[in-house]
Amino acid sequence: MIAVGSVGHVDAIAAILHRERWLGYDIVGAVTPGGIADSSRLGIPVLGAERDLVAIAESADPDMLLFTAGSTSSAEEFRRTAWKLEHERIGVIVVPALTEISADRVTMRPVAGLPLVHMDLPAPARPCAGPSVCSTWSSPRSSSS
Repeated sequence: MIAVGSVGHVDAIAAILHRERWLGYDIVGAVTPGGIADSSRLGIPVLGAERDLVAIAESADPDMLLFTAGSTSSAEEFRRTAWKLEHERIGVIVVPALTEISADRVTMRPVAGLPLVHMDLPAPARPCAGPSVCSTWSSPRSSSS
């Protein structure tokens, strides 16, 4: 898999995926905004600049491209890039700016063509002391109002 985004974002995602190796995700290269560095701090080779992403993907032929938060300058640029990659049969993963959040707190909802990621409030760590305390921590999805 090739990660696309700033070196900092690529390293942050790579560290998490490295820690959770059992998931089977392995970042073998990065494409960064400037493509200037030889490698990231974690040693991931920088394959080039984002402006050359399609050519890099055609040449490297990865199974997946993982786009980190802020990897493209606009939604339109991302959409055009994804369309160009369709004929290459390369999978695309988009990582929102949220990390280390429990999966049961996150829901993706398409709204007017936008894939909005909703993050619920955390569940209380101990039993609620009463209705007013419990309602403070209740999830928007589980509220009855």
